[in-house]
Amino acid sequence: YTIFQYKKQPINLFSYFIKESFLIQNHLWFLLMLLGLYLIVPFLKTIVVEKKLVEYFLVLSFIFAVLIPTLVQFDIFSPVLIINNKINLYFVLGYPFYFLLGHYVGTYNIPKKKFIYALGILGTFITISGTFILSFYQKKPTSILFNYLTTNVFVQSMALFLSFKNKFFAYNFTEAMKEKLVILSNYSFGVYSVSY
Repeated sequence: YTIFQYKKQPINLFSYFIKESFLIQNHLWFLLMLLGLYLIVPFLKTIVVEKKLVEYFLVLSFIFAVLIPTLVQFDIFSPVLIINNKINLYFVLGYPFYFLLGHYVGTYNIPKKKFIYALGILGTFITISGTFILSFYQKKPTSILFNYLTTNVFVQSMALFLSFKNKFFAYNFTEAMKEKLVILSNYSFGVYSVSY
């Protein structure tokens, strides 16, 4: 994609490629994130051997990466952020949480599915209504509740992943349908990459 954008100027091609591919092209944000995840996979592999370790990691991640950052968006809880920043639990923050959550939900049977689906619907309602209310009172658009590490987005993600696991992946596709899905998946990343 970037090579086609390259203009014949006396510039550093490597620097231009990095800037254009990863820093400016917003739709490719996840490539560097995936690189970071793949670099820590050997550490995460030692965690996934035991269900209790995965659960411990997920609880820590939920508290320090999802719950506290959501709460501190509201002024009354802002002192909690000072404590959270001093603890420095960077390993359990961010994308590794969703990475291991996907493993956990995909591997183990999750009870109370209907409750999780209801939370997902509630999370969607909170995202929509909360964004409207916050934007109204701040007199400008806000996207605070769209952050991937807010509680409402977490429950939406969990419900969506669980529904895919239980409905879509449990479906018995015909061989012809499987072939069409493989063809579609072969082209989807390429189409996404050039669609900026």
